[in-house]
Amino acid sequence: MIHFQKLIHKISPKRIPNKQHGIDSVQTFLEALKRPTLITLATKFNNWDTFFHPTTKPDITKELPIPKERRYLLRSMELFRQGLDPKHFAVGPRKPKKFRGWGPRVQHGKRLRGQESNLQGN
Repeated sequence: MIHFQKLIHKISPKRIPNKQHGIDSVQTFLEALKRPTLITLATKFNNWDTFFHPTTKPDITKELPIPKERRYLLRSMELFRQGLDPKHFAVGPRKPKKFRGWGPRVQHGKRLRGQESNLQGN
């Protein structure tokens, strides 16, 4: 009797995508993602096959210390494997906030809510 249960539940290996949408190297792929921290990976992964190989995930986690950037890169790699163009899903870095700390109490240097003594620290 042959048991096929282990083969049914086994995850298929991730494939290495073809070069498409005008992206022909790791450098152009990382530049299309619009994140300056990801471009530094192009020096480590200069080969297309080694970059998209399933065993490179631990290397990527070592090279990118920021978890948000790591998740963004792995998500982008998966979307590119599915055939999507990076210009449709790439999101640049968020701009820094202009006002920090007090939320809606202070806007443009004017006090809107709360007591004056709380703002001074008394």
